[in-house]
Amino acid sequence: MSAPHQTSVVSTPLPLPTHFSHAQQSFSLKKRRPPFSSSSSSSLSPSRPLSHSLPPRPPSKGCPPLSRVFHHRPTPWTPLSRSLIDSPPPCSVYNPSRPQTFFDQCFTNLGLIGRGSFGEVFKVVSLVDGCQYAVKRSVQRFRGEVERARSIAEAWNHEGLHPHPYVLGFIAAWEEAGHLYIQTELCCTSLLLYAEETPFHTGETRAWTYLCDMLSALDHLHANGFAHLDIKPANIFITKSGRLKLGDFGLLIKLPTDARKQVIEGKREIKTEDVDLQEGDPRYMAPELLRGEYGTAADIFSLGVSILELACNIEVPKGGDDWQYLRMGHLPAEFTNALSEDMQYMLRLMLNPEPCKRVTAQQLLSLPSVCKRKWRRQLSLCIIESFLSLFHWCQVIYMARNAKDILVSYFYFDRMNLTQPEPGPWDGYIHKFMKGQLGWGSWYDHVKGYWKERNERNILYILYEDMKESFLYVLLFFKNPFREIKRIMHYLDLSVSEDVIERIVQLTSFQVMKDNPMANYSYIPKPVFDQSICAFMRKGEVGDWVNHFTPAQSQMFDEDYANQMKDVDIPFRFNI
Repeated sequence: MSAPHQTSVVSTPLPLPTHFSHAQQSFSLKKRRPPFSSSSSSSLSPSRPLSHSLPPRPPSKGCPPLSRVFHHRPTPWTPLSRSLIDSPPPCSVYNPSRPQTFFDQCFTNLGLIGRGSFGEVFKVVSLVDGCQYAVKRSVQRFRGEVERARSIAEAWNHEGLHPHPYVLGFIAAWEEAGHLYIQTELCCTSLLLYAEETPFHTGETRAWTYLCDMLSALDHLHANGFAHLDIKPANIFITKSGRLKLGDFGLLIKLPTDARKQVIEGKREIKTEDVDLQEGDPRYMAPELLRGEYGTAADIFSLGVSILELACNIEVPKGGDDWQYLRMGHLPAEFTNALSEDMQYMLRLMLNPEPCKRVTAQQLLSLPSVCKRKWRRQLSLCIIESFLSLFHWCQVIYMARNAKDILVSYFYFDRMNLTQPEPGPWDGYIHKFMKGQLGWGSWYDHVKGYWKERNERNILYILYEDMKESFLYVLLFFKNPFREIKRIMHYLDLSVSEDVIERIVQLTSFQVMKDNPMANYSYIPKPVFDQSICAFMRKGEVGDWVNHFTPAQSQMFDEDYANQMKDVDIPFRFNI
């Protein structure tokens, strides 16, 4: 495949949607979004805080709400998807004679997890099968038959996409009281929020994995005659395994049969008068869309802008000269020069201003630079998803220790572990820990991830401080509560005598384990673990951090800790 031709700058700039005329005019480094807040909660949302921050609600792309003087007549629910028409819920779950809505009778609402200009998304538990799903509900009632038909077309098009590993799974759709409801598989979060959580979720390496997943999704859509027309990180979702799923098909169009082949071959685009369309997000919009030409090539351009944003960790401009230059084929060199030649080449192919010269998803997937990364990506997902499948049936005991003591312990471990980088000075090591820049990633992500999954995944979550306290009761007060040991026995459904429990307590005490070659790692050769620097089993005390943190360091750490742990209530104790 030859590289795209250099595009000259045209004298007449592309038009820009009016509501972005005063927006950010140039590329800049990515900023963290402020926490989501809403002055008025949804009528469907329980009165409890959201589980994570949401992006600000974008300006509405529809008409203003109808006046309250026009009362809406109550309407029964109407199944729209084949799944509900063929298999409606049993009468024991949904009874139309009850005053509650179909949504309230068939689902337990766990809370609002997302909101956009057209819809709001709830995490729910189905009372039919007991599984968790996401349900998207249109914000406004239908304002007429045209809007109703457009909304219903979204549901039918999504159902018609057919299942695909990289497309958000469709479950059901129905209409009730002038609102559209679409039930889909539940994902963890959007790629937009995931990328904003930490800088480690962005960068070129991550961008390649995102690109491989989304090219597979677009290849499926385009091969089936659809164009998404609203590709952006906010409309891409991520599962527990890290697999990306393309969703939000509100602007999806079915290409006319007679034009589909020509569009794929790059001979022409569909003109505005051929299909009823709405406006997407101008930050990711292809230049031909502003000329009223629609087709699959627009999705490739939007994906290119998204990958540029994620690879460089930048804010994409909403207007101004940089917005125009990007649609003339000019990449922001101050950010893209740090990328590999392969990635820069990919971006030029995807961001070609001429849709007829822009590559297709299938052509991009055939490039050697993509093929090798796609193979690795698929292997990685296969391993992770196999592990998660087994993990679902396993019993897992997870022990967590307070952040300050684990930081001290980790510092000494890195000193004696010669396979790890030199930890450097203590003050700098504290900052690395807070930023998640140590081996095995962020401690915060690890302990919070298992905490949030403990009930759904059958995880016994125990705290080091509780175990230590239980042992101290035995040693100092000659009592025998064995609280944590008994919790473990109950979890494993084991019944043993008190003598056996006492023996377990004795053999798992810190001092005995420190002298046990099977626990102290003394058999590991010195070039790997140099225990002349520090013993692997060092102290094991709760509160040893006070001997290492200065008051200023402790205050700084506490402030960062409070910010990073504000979304969970893990009862860590820093002293006992």
